[in-house]
Amino acid sequence: MKIWNEYEVNVFNYFEYFNDEVDRRSNSILPDMSVISINASGMWGKDDKLKFINLSSRQINSLFGTNNLLEDYKFYIVVSKKIKDINSKVEFYKKIWKDIRKKWGIENFNLGVEIKVEAEGVSFFTSIAEFSIDNLSLALEIVSANPKLNTIIISKANDILTEKYTEKLFHTLFNSEAQDSKEIDYYSFCAQCCNEGDIAVRWGTSFEDAEVAMIYNPKKLSIQI
Repeated sequence: MKIWNEYEVNVFNYFEYFNDEVDRRSNSILPDMSVISINASGMWGKDDKLKFINLSSRQINSLFGTNNLLEDYKFYIVVSKKIKDINSKVEFYKKIWKDIRKKWGIENFNLGVEIKVEAEGVSFFTSIAEFSIDNLSLALEIVSANPKLNTIIISKANDILTEKYTEKLFHTLFNSEAQDSKEIDYYSFCAQCCNEGDIAVRWGTSFEDAEVAMIYNPKKLSIQI
């Protein structure tokens, strides 16, 4: 397995499909967006995946431990789940976190409210949890299990776990302008984060390749890895 880092000052050169999103949505004003990513190729099987997650987590941990500009930032995992049966008492009992506890030990996560929301006529549960950077590898493992619905945001805002912000973020991630309103709209997510001085984290994977990308506003943050 080969692992390397990349940096691109202009995110539109890195995620080229973002350019199509600009044209399609007719956005005229966008924040500056840069990206730092940790990449892997030749990743085969669960062991390689966990090795890549652990290495990525160590690099990000080191980055945040040595950059004073990042000392006030906190890590949050954002999890959404499509409701299969709106009349199911079991689904409404489990919602988000009871289901996740079956597979992962999240006892050290600070769990936020679980709310029911709608996206283009589809019902979801959604919630946000704060976690220590020491648990980043666990959070990445959870995100990687369903990256179309789960992601990570790094922020120094104080309202991330509130119901109001949770609903606002959901409608940024899953919106009517997206090509598929049932999976995360990373163009919209990154634009919001960079507008507000936050950092969007994207887990991407294709066949034997994977990446952990951090998208941020270079006018508000200086990050090197």
